[in-house]
Amino acid sequence: MRIHSGKKPIRRGAHAVEAAVCLALLLPLLVSLFEYCRYVMVRQLAENAAREGARLAVVSTDQLTTSEIVTRVLNRMGGQTGHLQGMQINVYRADLATGNNTGVWTNARFGDGIGVEITGNFQPIGGWMPISIPVRIRSIMSSEAN
Repeated sequence: MRIHSGKKPIRRGAHAVEAAVCLALLLPLLVSLFEYCRYVMVRQLAENAAREGARLAVVSTDQLTTSEIVTRVLNRMGGQTGHLQGMQINVYRADLATGNNTGVWTNARFGDGIGVEITGNFQPIGGWMPISIPVRIRSIMSSEAN
């Protein structure tokens, strides 16, 4: 028969090893989740900015310039433009069926499509992931031909 002395066996450093293993598994998962949420936020901001730019363009075909529309789109991005590397904003007359560029947006007649397109590459913070995700947001509305 064994007699227990009531002392626990000595396991020096076991907690540190367990914590290191758990952190090695959970930390990349948490950082990836954070990056995915940032991607969704930037994409949503770009969608709202493109929609606002298209809305402004369809009611101002004879009053505003392309640079004024681009400035409004940049303002609607809320200072998050740095997350899209190589970001470009195009305002154009669009074919409503295909969304293709058919010319200068200021020449759009009543009912013609006007599109605002934002393109760029989403880059994770710190460059720890060697990928960039291409982003292309397009919003097309029918012109009110002012």
